[in-house]
Amino acid sequence: MPPWMPPPLALLCTLSIAGSVLGLIGLLRSSTPPGHRANQLAVALSAAIVAFAVVALGCQQPWEIWLPPVFLLGLWWLFRFLQTPSGRRFLGNSLCSQRWQAACLLVGCPTFAAWWVVEATDPGPLPPDHANVPVVAVNRPMVDVVPTPARTDKGRPIRISRYPDRTLITPAILMKAAELMKQRGFNLGAIALSSAEELDCNCFGHTFAGGKFWIASAKDAAFILEDNGYVPVAAPVAGDLAIYHGLEGDILHTGVVRLAEPGGSVIVESKWGELPRFLHPADVHLFDQVTCIFYRSPRVGHTLQGLPGSPGYDPKRAPRY
Repeated sequence: MPPWMPPPLALLCTLSIAGSVLGLIGLLRSSTPPGHRANQLAVALSAAIVAFAVVALGCQQPWEIWLPPVFLLGLWWLFRFLQTPSGRRFLGNSLCSQRWQAACLLVGCPTFAAWWVVEATDPGPLPPDHANVPVVAVNRPMVDVVPTPARTDKGRPIRISRYPDRTLITPAILMKAAELMKQRGFNLGAIALSSAEELDCNCFGHTFAGGKFWIASAKDAAFILEDNGYVPVAAPVAGDLAIYHGLEGDILHTGVVRLAEPGGSVIVESKWGELPRFLHPADVHLFDQVTCIFYRSPRVGHTLQGLPGSPGYDPKRAPRY
């Protein structure tokens, strides 16, 4: 089910508006304890928020939809406890002041919400699959496919994303690829595949999602290797996987072996960030201090269950996305 509203907007509205309203109420309310009717209203509102969170979780809504109201509810009850004699003995009168708590809500909630939204929308550093690769399409929105149809052979769901609008490889993109290869000294060691392929995947998506989606999580790539029966092999053959591990064993890059000479060179096809696919020797890549390990699985192909090209895929039963 798609999100009920954009997650950053939901978090911003809930924390900024609701948090500010609670803060203003606390500043304007008298310091006398609330009456019986006010307590009943607080309990009813708390039950409604908890019910909303349960329904949102059941509908697989992002945490930005349901967690902020639950957080405010918990914070409000904590503040109420701190205003009791037991709470004052625990922290002291100054920190348990109703006005001090209200000021924290009034200032802290909008500030935190604004900071979080800025952080969430900031592209930040590129993931390892993009290392040293110039970004071709800045500010292209990417959306998760919800619910995800992608599953490992053991049924584990794998998060996939896609661009709503597709971008074909253009001469400008190929020029950037040529510049990158020249800078890295790869111009004689790697070949860019300049077909009409669309830029709809990263290296994990090229390997495990048939080149149709992005798989952003290296942990998901590790889960796929585990669930789909991949084991390391010393002598690769065409069709095996080339998995590039960092110093801590995490997966930084993946590709498919296209040619393997006995005791000789191994040629890999892989996707380099938002650049095209490349054919390259296994030791020609964008990473420093990585170890390339080859993997093999008895399954047919590498595409995840539920995606086009996977074993048993039925397009009539496939979800629309």
